[in-house]
Amino acid sequence: MASWPVRCPVAGSSLTLMGALGSTWSMADAMASLTERFGEDLTLWRDGGTACWRYDGQSVLISAASDGTIEATFVDRPTLDEVSGRPAVAIYRRTAGGGYTLTADGGSRMADDMSAFFTGVRETRFSFVSVQGLRSAG
Repeated sequence: MASWPVRCPVAGSSLTLMGALGSTWSMADAMASLTERFGEDLTLWRDGGTACWRYDGQSVLISAASDGTIEATFVDRPTLDEVSGRPAVAIYRRTAGGGYTLTADGGSRMADDMSAFFTGVRETRFSFVSVQGLRSAG
Protein backbone atom coordinates (compact mmCIF):
# COMPACT_ATOMS: atom_id res chain seq x y z
CA MET A 1 0.00 0.00 0.00
CA ALA A 2 1.01 3.59 -0.47
CA SER A 3 2.44 5.26 2.61
CA TRP A 4 0.15 8.25 2.60
CA PRO A 5 -3.32 8.57 4.07
CA VAL A 6 -5.84 10.81 2.41
CA ARG A 7 -9.03 12.21 3.86
CA CYS A 8 -12.10 10.24 3.02
CA PRO A 9 -14.37 11.72 0.36
CA VAL A 10 -17.33 13.76 1.49
CA ALA A 11 -20.80 13.78 0.02
CA GLY A 12 -20.99 15.99 -3.03
CA SER A 13 -17.34 15.55 -3.99
CA SER A 14 -16.27 14.66 -7.50
CA LEU A 15 -15.89 10.88 -6.98
CA THR A 16 -18.63 9.84 -9.37
CA LEU A 17 -18.40 6.40 -10.97
CA MET A 18 -20.23 4.93 -13.90
CA GLY A 19 -22.51 2.24 -12.60
CA ALA A 20 -24.32 -0.65 -14.15
CA LEU A 21 -26.37 0.05 -17.27
CA GLY A 22 -24.72 3.41 -17.82
CA SER A 23 -26.15 5.04 -14.71
CA THR A 24 -23.99 7.18 -12.46
CA TRP A 25 -23.66 7.01 -8.72
CA SER A 26 -21.47 8.80 -6.27
CA MET A 27 -19.09 6.76 -4.14
CA ALA A 28 -18.83 9.75 -1.80
CA ASP A 29 -22.61 9.68 -1.27
CA ALA A 30 -22.51 5.93 -0.62
CA MET A 31 -19.69 6.32 1.91
CA ALA A 32 -21.14 9.41 3.63
CA SER A 33 -22.50 7.32 6.51
CA LEU A 34 -18.99 6.00 7.18
CA THR A 35 -17.39 9.42 7.22
CA GLU A 36 -20.15 10.74 9.48
CA ARG A 37 -19.82 7.83 11.90
CA PHE A 38 -16.03 7.45 12.06
CA GLY A 39 -14.87 10.95 11.13
CA GLU A 40 -11.18 11.67 10.70
CA ASP A 41 -10.25 8.33 12.29
CA LEU A 42 -11.31 6.70 9.01
CA THR A 43 -8.63 6.85 6.33
CA LEU A 44 -8.52 5.90 2.68
CA TRP A 45 -5.36 4.62 1.02
CA ARG A 46 -4.99 3.70 -2.60
CA ASP A 47 -2.41 1.64 -4.43
CA GLY A 48 -3.10 1.05 -8.10
CA GLY A 49 -6.49 -0.62 -8.49
CA THR A 50 -6.96 -1.37 -4.79
CA ALA A 51 -8.40 1.00 -2.21
CA CYS A 52 -7.95 0.42 1.51
CA TRP A 53 -10.35 1.92 4.04
CA ARG A 54 -8.87 1.76 7.58
CA TYR A 55 -10.31 2.33 11.01
CA ASP A 56 -8.90 1.40 14.42
CA GLY A 57 -6.35 -1.07 13.03
CA GLN A 58 -8.91 -2.83 10.79
CA SER A 59 -8.96 -2.60 7.01
CA VAL A 60 -11.30 -3.22 4.11
CA LEU A 61 -9.50 -3.81 0.81
CA ILE A 62 -11.65 -2.99 -2.19
CA SER A 63 -10.92 -3.88 -5.80
CA ALA A 64 -12.82 -4.26 -9.04
CA ALA A 65 -13.74 -7.81 -10.03
CA SER A 66 -13.68 -9.07 -13.61
CA ASP A 67 -17.51 -9.20 -13.71
CA GLY A 68 -17.84 -5.44 -13.08
CA THR A 69 -18.61 -5.69 -9.37
CA ILE A 70 -16.55 -4.53 -6.41
CA GLU A 71 -14.96 -7.19 -4.19
CA ALA A 72 -14.13 -6.47 -0.55
CA THR A 73 -11.73 -8.28 1.77
CA PHE A 74 -12.14 -7.51 5.47
CA VAL A 75 -8.93 -7.63 7.54
CA ASP A 76 -9.03 -7.62 11.33
CA ARG A 77 -6.50 -5.93 13.64
CA PRO A 78 -3.11 -7.62 13.93
CA THR A 79 -2.84 -9.95 16.92
CA LEU A 80 -0.15 -12.27 18.23
CA ASP A 81 -0.52 -15.79 16.83
CA GLU A 82 -0.53 -18.18 19.79
CA VAL A 83 1.27 -20.96 17.89
CA SER A 84 4.05 -19.09 16.06
CA GLY A 85 4.34 -16.10 18.39
CA ARG A 86 4.32 -13.80 15.35
CA PRO A 87 1.86 -11.07 14.39
CA ALA A 88 -1.03 -12.24 12.22
CA VAL A 89 -4.35 -10.96 10.90
CA ALA A 90 -7.69 -12.71 10.35
CA ILE A 91 -9.20 -12.35 6.87
CA TYR A 92 -12.97 -12.29 6.31
CA ARG A 93 -15.37 -12.10 3.36
CA ARG A 94 -19.06 -11.31 3.26
CA THR A 95 -21.13 -14.40 3.96
CA ALA A 96 -23.49 -13.46 1.12
CA GLY A 97 -21.70 -14.41 -2.09
CA GLY A 98 -20.72 -12.11 -4.90
CA GLY A 99 -19.42 -8.59 -4.94
CA TYR A 100 -21.13 -5.25 -4.58
CA THR A 101 -22.77 -3.81 -7.68
CA LEU A 102 -21.81 -0.39 -8.99
CA THR A 103 -25.15 1.10 -8.02
CA ALA A 104 -26.43 3.24 -5.16
CA ASP A 105 -27.83 0.08 -3.52
CA GLY A 106 -24.54 -1.79 -3.88
CA GLY A 107 -22.61 1.18 -2.48
CA SER A 108 -24.97 1.44 0.48
CA ARG A 109 -24.62 -2.30 1.23
CA MET A 110 -20.83 -2.00 1.06
CA ALA A 111 -20.83 1.00 3.45
CA ASP A 112 -23.19 -0.85 5.81
CA ASP A 113 -20.93 -3.93 5.82
CA MET A 114 -17.86 -1.78 6.40
CA SER A 115 -19.55 -0.01 9.32
CA ALA A 116 -20.54 -3.35 10.85
CA PHE A 117 -17.01 -4.73 10.48
CA PHE A 118 -15.39 -1.63 11.97
CA THR A 119 -17.70 -1.86 15.01
CA GLY A 120 -16.88 -5.51 15.70
CA VAL A 121 -19.68 -7.45 14.00
CA ARG A 122 -18.34 -10.74 12.62
CA GLU A 123 -20.88 -13.54 13.13
CA THR A 124 -23.46 -14.21 10.41
CA ARG A 125 -22.46 -11.24 8.26
CA PHE A 126 -18.86 -12.34 7.56
CA SER A 127 -17.16 -15.68 7.00
CA PHE A 128 -13.66 -16.35 8.26
CA VAL A 129 -11.34 -17.09 5.32
CA SER A 130 -7.81 -17.42 6.70
CA VAL A 131 -5.09 -16.13 8.98
CA GLN A 132 -2.16 -14.36 7.38
CA GLY A 133 1.17 -13.92 9.13
CA LEU A 134 2.75 -10.49 9.01
CA ARG A 135 6.34 -10.00 8.00
CA SER A 136 8.73 -7.85 9.95
CA ALA A 137 9.33 -4.36 8.59
CA GLY A 138 13.07 -4.84 9.13
